[in-house]
Formats: sequence, structure tokens, C-alpha cells
Amino acid sequence: MEKFLLKLSTNLLEVKYDNKMLIENIIGFTAAFFISINLLPQIWKSIKTKEVEDLSLSMILIVLAGSILWLAYGVILLSWPIIVSDGFGTLTSFVLLVIKLVYGAN
Repeated sequence: MEKFLLKLSTNLLEVKYDNKMLIENIIGFTAAFFISINLLPQIWKSIKTKEVEDLSLSMILIVLAGSILWLAYGVILLSWPIIVSDGFGTLTSFVLLVIKLVYGAN
């Protein structure tokens, strides 16, 4: 009976751990989604209006540098939520930088 209870207790701990990991991944990927899309409205508006004077070049460069560093950190940890969000974040930051440089030069 004692072995059965120990096995049952171990199985319950494994289920709790699995559920915890599932919840952590759901939260991580949800946060990654929102962080990933945070520059899309600005990119859309900048392309639509071709007005970028009010965009701060230093802000774009700081966000780009931060995204690149977070991406590297995610790769080191093999953390998919970080890799996905900051891979896309790096891409959107770079696109916004190109838009700023192209439309700001006119």
C-alpha cells in the first residue's frame, strides 16, 4: 500500500509540474504575441502617411538593440517564447528603422 501511495503521490506531482509548464508556456507565448506586435500599428501608420518626423531614431535604435540582445538570450536559453517574440521584435524594429531612414530622408 505504501508503494502505491508513493507512486500516486509522484504521479500527482508530475501532473502538477506538467500543468505548471503548460501554464508558463501559455503565458510566455501570449506575452510574446503582444510584444511581437507592439510596433505594427506604428509601422502601418508610417507606411500609410509617410510621415516619420515624430519618430525618435534613438528610440528605434534602443528598441532594436534590446530586441537583438533578448533574441540572443533566448537562443542561449533555448526559450521559444523569447526567441519568437524577440525574433519578430527585431524584425519589426528593423523595418521601422528602414522606414524612418527612407521616409525621413525625403
